[in-house]
Amino acid sequence: MNTIRMKHFVLLCLGFALALVSVPAANAQVTVKGTIVSVGGTALRGDLTLIRGGSAVAIRSYHADGQGAFSFETDRTADQLLVAKADGHASSEVALNTTGTVAELNLNFRLRPAGTVTGRVVDETGNGVGGATIQVRYPGELRRHHFHDEVGDIQADDFGYFTLPVVARGKGFVVEAATAERLPGATASLTLDGDERSGVQVTAGRIGFVVRGAVKDSAANPHRGVAVRLRLLPGSETAAAAQLSRLHARLLNQRTITGRDGAYAFKGLPAGRAVVIVHVPGKTPVKQEQVLSEQGSPGDAYTLDLIVD
Repeated sequence: MNTIRMKHFVLLCLGFALALVSVPAANAQVTVKGTIVSVGGTALRGDLTLIRGGSAVAIRSYHADGQGAFSFETDRTADQLLVAKADGHASSEVALNTTGTVAELNLNFRLRPAGTVTGRVVDETGNGVGGATIQVRYPGELRRHHFHDEVGDIQADDFGYFTLPVVARGKGFVVEAATAERLPGATASLTLDGDERSGVQVTAGRIGFVVRGAVKDSAANPHRGVAVRLRLLPGSETAAAAQLSRLHARLLNQRTITGRDGAYAFKGLPAGRAVVIVHVPGKTPVKQEQVLSEQGSPGDAYTLDLIVD
């Protein structure tokens, strides 16, 4: 009996030891190394941003040396993205495949030179539109991460003038503009061949619809400072544009807070079915819907008052 117990004890210890040995193998790190160069092959002292997805997003930064070389270690997690950037150049990204048994990844980033683009946002009569939000996108490019200065997301000045500081050279791009009241408008496809392109004109879209109202109880007391959400189920044209344009995509899901009188408003909306949902703490959410007709006139306002008891 003692001999049998001893054998069981030995087998248990062996199994436990094997389990300990297998854990580091499963969690072993992967070496990621490579270079950052220009499209002409010149080494770039660039920066790298590693973005790990999953349940907890983590971001780490690394740097290439004077020869453009870099090397670091990362865990074996499924969702990792590495983005390379250097001064005077547009960034580039690659998804890392660190699963399986691979011990080392070799990557070579070739970055396009970048320049600036200046221009003006105008309305349908050619007058400047102040305060418009400006963005740049590259048709056909599928990116998961963009640096703020590369996508634009800047504001035109009071007269509609803007400067995009980082636009990739030799690559087709589109400049888009929108305001709180106007739908997004865009240029045709453009190309930056040198260090700078000026005189770009973006015609903002038409004035959009307005959905507004107030949130009160049945005794007409306002619900102040509560969240109101708008979900827009758009027509086919806007739905297709939202797949490509961040400015269009923003229109589909918006949020605001009621004022002291319980009032709220959403402006610059395209045609579609608007669903307004209000969340008052401790109360059941209330919603109303409104069809924003394609045949409506620019700036048409629809009133949706919500009663929450």
